[in-house]
Amino acid sequence: MTAPMLLFNSGKKDGWNFYDLITQKVLNIQVNVPRKQLVGSSKGCKATVSADPILDANDCIVTVIHLESGRLAYFRLGKDTTWTYIEERPDEIVEKALLGFHMVEEVASLGNKLYAVNSYSEVLSFDATTGCSLNTKLVGRGCEPDANDIKHYIFEGENNKLWMVQRYLKFEKDKRVTKKFRVFELNFQTAEWTEKKTLDHVALFLGNNSSVLLLAAELVGFESNCIYFNHDFDYVGIYYDENDFGVYDVEDQCF
Repeated sequence: MTAPMLLFNSGKKDGWNFYDLITQKVLNIQVNVPRKQLVGSSKGCKATVSADPILDANDCIVTVIHLESGRLAYFRLGKDTTWTYIEERPDEIVEKALLGFHMVEEVASLGNKLYAVNSYSEVLSFDATTGCSLNTKLVGRGCEPDANDIKHYIFEGENNKLWMVQRYLKFEKDKRVTKKFRVFELNFQTAEWTEKKTLDHVALFLGNNSSVLLLAAELVGFESNCIYFNHDFDYVGIYYDENDFGVYDVEDQCF
């Protein structure tokens, strides 16, 4: 499982450094990633790395979501010189998916594939390792795909499983409120989701940064079976004060 890292500009043209959130240190490595096509979102981008940029630099893929448009692009370290945008409705899924790679909310790496979830709960897999055919597939949908007050997060769960979290929101006049969370695990053979009523010994962290699952026993002051969440970006076009954050107990279904 790859821990989340921050990617920030080093001050040099196309030069970027990685910041490890676990050790809270800047890694002694710099990568060249073109900046030109990242411009276009006033609210910035959400970046994810598929592998350790030091130990597995040749297999590391950086994916970026433009937060306002929901468009998805990727860049293979040491191989690509420009960002590659993924078509919103690839031919192989056009008759099956409603949104496809439009309004993507998060990307997760699992095995040799990348998975993206959009605002309609559609989860799609793609393989960006070759730079040729992405072998795009519609993996499945979450519950209530037509609801527009649900945010989605996906990440590698325990035992190399794909997990998805649905965050139920209520938009009031002057604030946004999280009402509850639901956690699901994907069965790749049946393309069906099974809801998890407990997280057992792990804790989840959700927000604009990549979602991550960690053993609570390894974190001082954090509780197992809980979701720690912050106020993240909305597609609704209304900007609220950042006050929607807290801790949710999955088993007890309470804050």
